[in-house]
Amino acid sequence: MEMFAQSLFLVICLLVCKESYGKSVCQMTTPGGKNRIIEVHSTLTLTCICAYQRDFKYDHLSFRWQLPDFLVKNPQLMRVEERFRQTFTANDTHLLSNMTLDNATVKDTGYYRFVYGDVEVKQYVYVFDERNLVTMIDKGFYPNSSVYYDLFCFHQGELGVRIPCKPTHPNVTVTLVHKGRLNKEPNYDNVLIYPNPKWTFQPERGFSLNEAMINDTGSFLCIGTMNNISTVKNFTISVKGIELERMGAPDDPVEGSNVTLICRILFPGIRYPTPPEWEYQINSSAVMQTINETNPPAGIQIETEGEKRKHDSGGFKLNYYVSKLHLFNVSKTTHTTFQCKANQFQDAIAKAISFRIKVEKQSKDSILSENTTTFIFVVAIITLLLLLAIGIKLSYQKRKTLFPEFKRMLEGNVKDINPELLMDEQCDSMPYDKRWEFPRYRLKLGIQLGAGCFGRVVKAEAVGVKSSGKTVKTVAVKMVRSTTNVAAMEALVSELKILIHLGSHLNVVNLLGACTKKISKGELLVIVEYCRFGNLQTYIFNQRSNFINLVDEFGNIRAENEEFHIKTESVSMGFNFEKSYENSSNIDCERSPENPPDSPSFWQYQQDPDVTLTRSISTHDLISWSYQVARGMDYLASKKVLHGDLAARNVLLADDGVAKVADFGMAKKMYYEDNYEKTSQGLMPVKWMAIESLTDRIFSTQSDIWSYGIFLWELFTLGKVPYPGMGGGHQLIKSIQNGYRMEKPNNAPNLFGEMMTNCWQTDPKLRPTFSQIEEIHLWSPGIDNEFELFEFERFVRQIQRRERHDDSD
Repeated sequence: MEMFAQSLFLVICLLVCKESYGKSVCQMTTPGGKNRIIEVHSTLTLTCICAYQRDFKYDHLSFRWQLPDFLVKNPQLMRVEERFRQTFTANDTHLLSNMTLDNATVKDTGYYRFVYGDVEVKQYVYVFDERNLVTMIDKGFYPNSSVYYDLFCFHQGELGVRIPCKPTHPNVTVTLVHKGRLNKEPNYDNVLIYPNPKWTFQPERGFSLNEAMINDTGSFLCIGTMNNISTVKNFTISVKGIELERMGAPDDPVEGSNVTLICRILFPGIRYPTPPEWEYQINSSAVMQTINETNPPAGIQIETEGEKRKHDSGGFKLNYYVSKLHLFNVSKTTHTTFQCKANQFQDAIAKAISFRIKVEKQSKDSILSENTTTFIFVVAIITLLLLLAIGIKLSYQKRKTLFPEFKRMLEGNVKDINPELLMDEQCDSMPYDKRWEFPRYRLKLGIQLGAGCFGRVVKAEAVGVKSSGKTVKTVAVKMVRSTTNVAAMEALVSELKILIHLGSHLNVVNLLGACTKKISKGELLVIVEYCRFGNLQTYIFNQRSNFINLVDEFGNIRAENEEFHIKTESVSMGFNFEKSYENSSNIDCERSPENPPDSPSFWQYQQDPDVTLTRSISTHDLISWSYQVARGMDYLASKKVLHGDLAARNVLLADDGVAKVADFGMAKKMYYEDNYEKTSQGLMPVKWMAIESLTDRIFSTQSDIWSYGIFLWELFTLGKVPYPGMGGGHQLIKSIQNGYRMEKPNNAPNLFGEMMTNCWQTDPKLRPTFSQIEEIHLWSPGIDNEFELFEFERFVRQIQRRERHDDSD
């Protein structure tokens, strides 16, 4: 590597100038090459010598030095006036000019020009700093703000956009990583390693994105490496606009095939844009007809997912929608022109797409061959039917359906669906999507994970679940405890339909498939994600001796070096689940030690007995789980789905501390049945229910907010039963009506005590929404910085763990 011992750097430029027909002609000679390197904080000196004819009319104002663009745009920020000096000395034949720039910084890297009229000579200078191998010469500017952030905002389809991340030495190797991508897991590969038509890089200009697309939105790493030392610069790209594409383009779809259109919309800003809307063109006219997403025309299905992302350092948000329109079994009568549009205040965007349906013609020979094959097939079928007729008649009674009403539950009635109503109020009308059907022979049931009053959960292995090929995946399977319990079967069918309607979310137990072929015989298997650590109530209860309390006596969060255990006499940092697991196959619904009679559970999902955990939990974990549950509940609310029984026992804990809301949409179905009103009143979770649910049987998202407040109390008391010392009967209800509320737990920060109080407001309208609760977690002073860092590190560990698991498969 070139050594930088001297602090003075000299460049001599020779301009030979003469007048020819009123114009000057200049020629430059630069000794030593075109790039020069100096050390940071040294003095840069450039010298140019110009030679001209004796009759040349010298005017020093015609000669000038031009600094790099960043210094020209930011003279005050870079203190150009006090650091920059230039001198001019001339005689009859030559001009000598010196330029000096003191205390050079990495942002002084760039082209320095000596200009005469339309002619210039230039020199590229690297200002080297081993602690800054790359530098962002020019930060992005966030709209409607007076502050520079590492954000670059572009429009969809914008060409030749530039990211000015440049090396400070020609030997620095520069890589680019697109780590945070929309709806995708982080990718730490260098996008410049392989031939990539999207990105190019020049040391003097930085990165260039040939055409900005919405999928280019996300966080990036600009990494400079030299001599095993690296410098990392973070920046974010936001591409505003709309994309509309057809899968399989440019080939035209064939008649009888399926077509999928994908619309992506992104707006940067504080508020959400409206969700995308789809329209189709009526025949050959210019009239566009809006498609009802919840009740589209036959052969059309729409799936829309929305996401609001908070940028790590700038305080701004990215609002992102992906909407897919599926066309099934297309024909000549299928509409072929569609439009996707969205609005954000007065800013409306739309994009249309058209395609042609290709009809394949058959030859006469193929038609004849097909007719012959059809004839042989029909004859074989008739023969087979004749041979089996007697056997079918004799075995008919044995194969007679035992519970035909169960099959009718799955079918539903699409015409009765009202998009304005909550999903759990019209589950009976929602049809079962057969695409979720999973072959029973590819599902191997294992040990029982838990059982409740109405159902049970078993561990299982599924081959090829959810498009995973022949991979064996560990799953959890839910089923009713008794095949003759109609109410329990209705509740499970309702949950299955709601899971299909919901789609996927990190903080919700997601559906993987279902086995419904034998539902008429009382067998229904619902396949969901496997959460090895069981329900949160049991988990935190068993971790009490290992809990690290970071809340001081004033209700503030302690610094990391002040953390301590609630019980100092316990020094164990782990917990062995094998010692605490109990076989729950014989659970008594009214005598379970972890769930008193007023807190029934439908499934009682326990931790895997084969799992051993050696990690203690702290206040950070409790805050993390409270935030994740709020995210999951906010997602349910956005899909118009009520939970009805939110409690720590119905929150499951997966790998890497991911909390998932479970058993939603079931409680209300069970509690509200008329035949349970008198005989099963004790099964209602009185201590978790809102006052309006107890007195008037009113269930809403705001009643789920009340239950969330009880959940917080459970969380920060490490699994205690709410309203300690009080029964769950009429006396408790009367006390709540008279204004009694539980006090803030000692382990809870003051913020969460206030949050519980707000959740327990008598007037549902005065309670916060789950979206507001999320914002409180992220923006409250004293919590957000520690919490966001904690969550990010946990997320990275989770992704790395999953990647290792995928590689081993």
